[in-house]
Amino acid sequence: MDFTDLTGAAGNDWFEKWQTLLQRLTTLTDEFALLRGESTTAMTVGAGAKTLDVGTGGAWRADDVVVAYKRGTPSTFVIGTVDDYDGPDLEFTVESGDFGGAGEHDDWIVVMAGRRGAQGPQGDGVPTPSGATDAGKVPVVNGTGDGYALTNATLGAKIAARTRAY
Repeated sequence: MDFTDLTGAAGNDWFEKWQTLLQRLTTLTDEFALLRGESTTAMTVGAGAKTLDVGTGGAWRADDVVVAYKRGTPSTFVIGTVDDYDGPDLEFTVESGDFGGAGEHDDWIVVMAGRRGAQGPQGDGVPTPSGATDAGKVPVVNGTGDGYALTNATLGAKIAARTRAY
């Protein structure tokens, strides 16, 4: 499409497509609003039954999973299963370990979440690779001039490496 001349049929076509796009974006925005709420209800972080006033018009149903986090501090959160939503009150239950942070707060953002998956297999920790002399360290090749030496570096340490073209 040539945007230099948007008069006549070309302009009408462009305008209709633009209107359709705006209508779809408005619909998506409206639907997203059904899955998000805000609350100024005081709630203590921790396990147990919780109730937040999130207003009316939400799409929460029993057994949905929600996350409520403190505005500006997402590390302060609770994850719960919805017991009931009758607008404006959202009632949900938080299980032991399904929260982070502490204290009572009154500035919450609530969003729909997915169900937690099954616990995956656990590893045996960090193995000591062959060639390492100390547990928790890995062999690293350090190049100096034309010679190379095998040394041990702690996992997670910043290792500077030089690359040599051959």
